[in-house]
Amino acid sequence: MSHTRRNILSGLGLWGLGAGLTPVSVSAAPPVTLSKPAALVAPFDIARAAQRVAVAKKLPETQPVRDLNTSSRYRKDDPSRSTVDPEADDAYEASVAPLRAFSRAVVKAANRFTRSKGVKTAAAAEAAGLLLTWARADSLKGMESETAYFSRVSTLTPAVQGWLQIAGAVEKKAEAVILAWFEERAVDTQTYYTHLKKPVSAANNHRYWAGLSVLGTGIACNRKDFFDWGVDCARIGIEQVTADGALPLELRRASRALSYHAYAAGPLVMIAEASARNGDDSLYKMNDEALHRVVDFTLSQFDNPSLIETLAGATQGVPKRDDATNFSEVAWLEIYESRFPGRSRWSSRLSGLRPMLSTALGGDMTLLFARVPETLSASPKG
Repeated sequence: MSHTRRNILSGLGLWGLGAGLTPVSVSAAPPVTLSKPAALVAPFDIARAAQRVAVAKKLPETQPVRDLNTSSRYRKDDPSRSTVDPEADDAYEASVAPLRAFSRAVVKAANRFTRSKGVKTAAAAEAAGLLLTWARADSLKGMESETAYFSRVSTLTPAVQGWLQIAGAVEKKAEAVILAWFEERAVDTQTYYTHLKKPVSAANNHRYWAGLSVLGTGIACNRKDFFDWGVDCARIGIEQVTADGALPLELRRASRALSYHAYAAGPLVMIAEASARNGDDSLYKMNDEALHRVVDFTLSQFDNPSLIETLAGATQGVPKRDDATNFSEVAWLEIYESRFPGRSRWSSRLSGLRPMLSTALGGDMTLLFARVPETLSASPKG
């Protein structure tokens, strides 16, 4: 069994060390002076402020959520989890509304700071103030359902990506509290997904988003163990990719299969880029360059969903859009394009789709990754 395969199985809780190992006696070795490990870097360039600032006191109003017990929006009698239950959907939307408001507020403020190239420190202070408020409330602590656990991941991922954009611009005292909160929630996330007894959720898009959340915290806190766990989560997905470029566990979503391919690709591409920025581009090469196949398959099926409809056994209902419409489902294409310019089948369309926006990935992807005139990210659509 290869080392990579063993790591993946370990991440799924399917690989264990044998019991009864014989102790080995070793002689004492002279002390070794280890060099300090290099700091992990974000997958995008960071704006630098001239000096650190205190967190803002006047903030957009958000409601910290400590405990959550929300249920899925999908009908319980639908194994594909593709049919929305209207009543359950209303309850779900109400439960996650405070989480989404928080994520949007953090990301918008962080993007303003980045767009100003570190000049608008008030924007960094605002983002940090929001994060500090939620950290002090010990938010996202008590998750009491599978949907709640994923809602935590969906909230922490943009929060961490927002923090990475303002890192170094905020006073140390606030920074320490925020990073401690991130670390605690990352441990909670690792524990839950590592020991999850549901094989699908332990290996589908839920796992990749959990990996991105923890990996981002690894960068923020310079914890290689978090970072490596996130990379291994992406490996779980990339290893599954078929020759067509499909993700088998997302094909199970029937009429929502294409939507979930686009959704799953986001964390996979972001993790691959973060790994590459930190010296390891193996995720792009893994499984015969499977990630490239995922990107091409997903984009091609938005143009003509015939293949995915055959594979998923259901009509996808792809909305008709023109190039002037922001395509948030594939905002990760900016990340991919930044490393492989001109490679995707949509490369020539990007100018008409920009700015590419995704709160889940950190906001304005064009701002963070594209090498284009600043005006393209100055006035987001919508």
